[in-house]
Amino acid sequence: MKNRQEERIFCAAETAIPLPPMDIYETADALVFEIDLPGVDIDDMSLKVYDDIVVIEGIRSKLSTDNCRFLCMERTHETFRRMIKLPIRVNTSSAAAVYKDGVITLKFPKIKDRVFQIRVIKE
Repeated sequence: MKNRQEERIFCAAETAIPLPPMDIYETADALVFEIDLPGVDIDDMSLKVYDDIVVIEGIRSKLSTDNCRFLCMERTHETFRRMIKLPIRVNTSSAAAVYKDGVITLKFPKIKDRVFQIRVIKE
């Protein structure tokens, strides 16, 4: 159990504001984030990468409260910001994101480690 907690520590939340839930997994050639953002307009969200930190920001639009009285309101309509450290080496400049059915799928291609032999010459 301790191992599983250590694996997830890189995406732990440090705020009381509800953050969008997400899954992070890797395939043979990519690191994939799936982030739930139902009801968030594509123009009201932002995905950025600073060094090895992915930043997901946005705002959920407020519902019109004219002519209604809420009996239960559990969904927040506030700004959100989530920062996640990239757990593996990836090519951040080749990232691609698709928004479908309220879920953003963000893919980063993995960087292939390369070892180069350095030739030593005698002077």
